[in-house]
Amino acid sequence: MKFTGYVLVGFLTAMSLPAAENTDRSSNSEMPVIHRMRRVSVDSEAIASIGYHRKTRTLEVRFRSTETYRYAKVPPQVFQEFIASESKGHYFQRQIRGRYTYWKMKK
Repeated sequence: MKFTGYVLVGFLTAMSLPAAENTDRSSNSEMPVIHRMRRVSVDSEAIASIGYHRKTRTLEVRFRSTETYRYAKVPPQVFQEFIASESKGHYFQRQIRGRYTYWKMKK
């Protein structure tokens, strides 16, 4: 079996990657109730503001398109890195989008 080593390396690599959760969440039924969330306006072409609720680990992102999304179980470090990143749009695409369960907020 020549390919056994390659298969094992591929399997171990796949196991070390973070699993993407099902992000198709259009219902607000599972969304945590948050009474107050501090939001910070950011300098970004795509993102207007970012908020984070530490107790529930919920990240809120409001886009310039005026659409707002909440992301569940986001570690505080991800929020801190997001706020500190030079490009909020690039950080969002690389580290947040597709990795966390989300809800689109109603206007």
